[in-house]
Amino acid sequence: NLVIHCARTPILIAVEDGIPLRYLGDISFSDCRIHSGGPCVIQGSPQALIRRVSFTHLRISTTGDDAILTRHCQDISLNQVTLDNRAGSLPA
Repeated sequence: NLVIHCARTPILIAVEDGIPLRYLGDISFSDCRIHSGGPCVIQGSPQALIRRVSFTHLRISTTGDDAILTRHCQDISLNQVTLDNRAGSLPA
């Protein structure tokens, strides 16, 4: 049971354009409560898809417009995930 409080991006997995990777995937996040100012971001590139990322039993509350952003991804799984965006002030 992990609790994350942050002003920006609580989870960031990103690959810059032009960087080829053979494989990036099989990543899981579970049993977390996240309070943040920005979204969780999973962002591959045209040369490197991010594959098989799972979010299980999470509660994500953000003060921004988005709770999770994905790009250039395949097989992203959300199980028992509660999302709240524009959630107001972050708790102290």
